[in-house]
Amino acid sequence: MPDVERMAALGVLGPNVLLIHMGWASPKELVLCMRHDLKVSCTPSTGYRLGLGSIEFGRFPEMLELGVTVALGSDSAMSSNYLDIVREMFLVSGGCKAQRLDPTVLPPETALEMATVNGAKAAL
Repeated sequence: MPDVERMAALGVLGPNVLLIHMGWASPKELVLCMRHDLKVSCTPSTGYRLGLGSIEFGRFPEMLELGVTVALGSDSAMSSNYLDIVREMFLVSGGCKAQRLDPTVLPPETALEMATVNGAKAAL
């Protein structure tokens, strides 16, 4: 059973839960994120540095469309080499566009919201 499904079965999901990475989320996990008002931290620089495939295989634009709070992060300097939120915005926006071959996916305004408004919601 995937992690998010297991946490749902245990009854521990709620709006105060922050999940990191979520690069390989299943459709069922996306629905659970939406239903339980989970917060997700997308860390594109870590995904690229460690080869996690979180942007290439992730569903962050879909999460945002479903109303899931997706914030931006960088994990730590050890796992991404820097702590620069502007670079994270560039990476998530460009990475999602390149992965989907669509320049309209995840526009700069959305990346800015992920870094600011959604970051604040995730930190509550």
